[in-house]
Amino acid sequence: MVDAIKSGRPGASKQANNRGQFRKGKSGNPGGRPKSTGDLRKLAQTNTEAAVERLVFWMQSTNAKASVSACAALLDRGWGKPSQAITGEDGGPVKLAVEWLAPAA
Repeated sequence: MVDAIKSGRPGASKQANNRGQFRKGKSGNPGGRPKSTGDLRKLAQTNTEAAVERLVFWMQSTNAKASVSACAALLDRGWGKPSQAITGEDGGPVKLAVEWLAPAA
């Protein structure tokens, strides 16, 4: 807190220099990414069959909005999302022009 007051910036820390960049050898996240136990993934995987059955229920419903959403979800999971081609003008290949500039004197 004292560092934040001295620098005039809220959230300033000992790890950052006066320009807001981290000092060499200091991390902005010293504890690292939190470790996941995988419990959520296992829970989701154990409920996959019920989730698909529910999607099938909504797919067959008369509610058009729910039906379309359920169909899209089932198709995406069963066949994967459709790939999207990256094309240039008129559907042709993407053209990339690189121009090297001389350093300013």
